[in-house]
Parts: sequence; structure tokens; C-alpha cells
Amino acid sequence: MPAYEILTRERHANLRVIPGPRAVFGNDVGLVSVVPREFAALVTYFPMVIRKNGQTGQFEPGALLGLKVDENLYLDGDNWLAPYTPLEFVRQPFKYATGDDGEAALVIDRESPRVSNAEGERLFLAAGHRSDYLEMIRSVMNELAAGTEAAHAFTAALAAHDLIVPMPLTLDVAGHPFTLDGLYTVDRARLQAVPSDDVAELHARGYLELAHYQQASLGHIRELVRRKARRLAQAG
Repeated sequence: MPAYEILTRERHANLRVIPGPRAVFGNDVGLVSVVPREFAALVTYFPMVIRKNGQTGQFEPGALLGLKVDENLYLDGDNWLAPYTPLEFVRQPFKYATGDDGEAALVIDRESPRVSNAEGERLFLAAGHRSDYLEMIRSVMNELAAGTEAAHAFTAALAAHDLIVPMPLTLDVAGHPFTLDGLYTVDRARLQAVPSDDVAELHARGYLELAHYQQASLGHIRELVRRKARRLAQAG
């Protein structure tokens, strides 16, 4: 069970964190949340979809990584098989929480298997200064905080124009059927039919480009099928 503590030099001076996606760290997941700032990198490697947040009902963008909930086809044990790592994986085991002063504070999960006293990236240097790794984490957390708001604004704008539609996905991989439920996408025909004034607004806010990125990325579903076929063949 997570045990989050506000990160301080005094309490965590000797802690290290093992970075990078690994199966043992819980990164064997079929879908990971992403933010708009990542789309330009993600479109080269991953299919991007839209899903509904189970608690809020808000639409949110995500990168599809596998054909099952607990399957990441871009992960082979300790080896990450893509040049880009989604920020949601990079930020672990940190998150933001509200401190005693009511301000956002960086917290660390002391129970995470990433946290170590012997291996991984140092959080603080001998003189007590933040390490380059910790500075990177703080930057990533700020990007995610702003990016989550941007993601909700993006999907809300698409929904307002009735551009988000269900994307039922049933695939056959070497005779094995896989069905993925709860996925949504931008409807290409509806996007092309948006009135010119609305197109100008979506373009000005950067949403038109993001919608095209999402659409273009779906070609990588074929790569997921190839990866799954190889994994099934290796399993015999």
C-alpha cells in the first residue's frame, strides 16, 4: 500500500530512486494517461485513444500499450522497447499533494519498490542540494500538473463539438480474439465537417493539431498486433 511522505532534505537525504518502466514496478498496464504536450512524441510510437475517467466521467487522452488491461507490449521485463517514455511512468514514485500550508508539495511513496538506499538515482547531493534527477522530476511534475488541465480542456472542447465517439476494438491475433472496451476516438468525418469558424477556434487553441495527432497515431494498432503475435509465438 502506498505510503506518501512530503519530500524533504532532512528526512530523505540518502534515498535513491530506480527510474524507468519495469514490470516489477507495476508498469505492465495496457493504457497509460498522457498529456497534450506529449502528443508530438507519442504519435511516432504509440496509438493514442481517449477514455473516460472512472471517477469524474471526464474524457482523458491515453496511450494504448497492450491488448489487455495488464499487458504492456512495449515492456519486456526491465527493458523499455520505445525511444520515448510517457511522463506518467517517468514521474513514479512521486506525485503532488496538498501540504500543511495548503500549497502543492512533492511527495514520495516510501513503499514503492523503486525506492532504495543502495541503488538508483540520488535525490539529494552530499551538500544537500537537489540532484539533477530530482530537478528533472520536479519539472516533469509541473508539466503533468499543467498538462492534466490542458488535457481536460482539449477533450472538453472536442466533446462540445460532438467529435468524440466510441471506438470498439476487436482484433484477431493468430487466432486469438481480443476485445478492448471503453475506448473513444476523434471522429474523422465529423472533424472534417466542423464549420469554418469553429475550425479556426480549434486551430487557434492548438486542438486541431492534437486531434490530427490522435487520429494519425491509430496506425500503430497494427504494431500492437505484431508485438502481440510475436509474444504469443514466443510463449509457444
